[in-house]
Parts: sequence; C-alpha cells; structure tokens
Amino acid sequence: DSLGAACLALPAVGGGVYGWHRRQVAEAALDAVTGFGASHPASALELVEFVLFGPEMELAFRTVFDQRGA
Repeated sequence: DSLGAACLALPAVGGGVYGWHRRQVAEAALDAVTGFGASHPASALELVEFVLFGPEMELAFRTVFDQRGA
C-alpha cells in the first residue's frame, strides 16, 4: 500500500506442482485480497489479477470466487 499502486498481479504459487490443493490456494488468495481491502479502505489498489497456470487452477479459482460472490 505504501507504493500507491493501483494494480497488482499475483501468481497462484504452490498450487499443483508444490502439492497444495488448488481450492486451498484459491481460498487463501481471495482471503488475502479481501482481508487487505477490509483493513486498508483508503488504499489506491483498484485491480488485482491472479496469474493462473492451467485450466484446473482457473476452475478452482472460479469455483471459490463464485461460491463467495467475489
């Protein structure tokens, strides 16, 4: 937040190759972003893009985001 960045790209690190379940990676990512937004309401951050590798990871993120209404 101290950089004043409006956009941020985050890779889905740990999913698949490192053994984390894709759903857990998606849940942790969403929790981190929503938690940051809640605790930094005056942040300049407007856009967060997740960098996902493969259709399975995309499906996991879409499922979690849809279930949580994100």
